[in-house]
Amino acid sequence: MPGAISLGFEREPDFFLAAGIEGDRHDTVYRVGSRQRPLVARAPARSGTSSVNGAPARACYLSQLRIDTTYRGRGS
Repeated sequence: MPGAISLGFEREPDFFLAAGIEGDRHDTVYRVGSRQRPLVARAPARSGTSSVNGAPARACYLSQLRIDTTYRGRGS
């Protein structure tokens, strides 16, 4: 994240290593671009059982969105 202080989020040594603790189902969403920039964006989508009004319910979370700087701020 750019700014007065820049932050970088790393998932080393393995992007998928933390998947087991994030939920019982873990998928990764990708946006494919062109041959020059094959990967435009990616974000993990995970789901698991949460509590809604005190009752168990399935919930899905999309997080850690990463977008190539060339494509940031565009409508599509």
